[in-house]
Amino acid sequence: MKKMKIYARKYVWYRDLIFQCQILFDSSIQHLMFDNKQKVIRYLLPAENKIKYVAIKEQDGKRTRIGIAQFTRDLKTNCWWIAGFIPTPMQNKGLGIYVGVASINEFFKRNPDCSVYSGSFSYNTRAVRTTNSLGFTIYVQDERHFEGALTKEQFNNEFVNYIKERCHIE
Repeated sequence: MKKMKIYARKYVWYRDLIFQCQILFDSSIQHLMFDNKQKVIRYLLPAENKIKYVAIKEQDGKRTRIGIAQFTRDLKTNCWWIAGFIPTPMQNKGLGIYVGVASINEFFKRNPDCSVYSGSFSYNTRAVRTTNSLGFTIYVQDERHFEGALTKEQFNNEFVNYIKERCHIE
């Protein structure tokens, strides 16, 4: 077995649309992330203030798309919000952390002076743990949700460096 490599590249609609649709029309993701079909359609459409990355796992000569991360610019604050998605059959395998590290790494390569914000429901304990591991500073946490902020300096932490080395993320 050859070593595993994870990397993220910019989303290309004509190459990645089917994969994105598999994620977005997954009933569990729709239930958690989107309240209605209009939000799903808005997510699918290209927009000026959005950047998407597709995370790919390469192993034994085979490439598999494992997730999508979207960064959306908040025009009022000039900050970026991240939302990541992994198909349900690939969940519970530890791939979320790899998608997060690879995607945020690519984002910070191109936008080193930006801050990334993340938010999720408080009951999503995996999201809370992942957010903390990636270096986010939690600034809102109540019984309903949490929000955190991340800079490039915070992202360059011991855990993230371990994941980069393990997954050969450059």
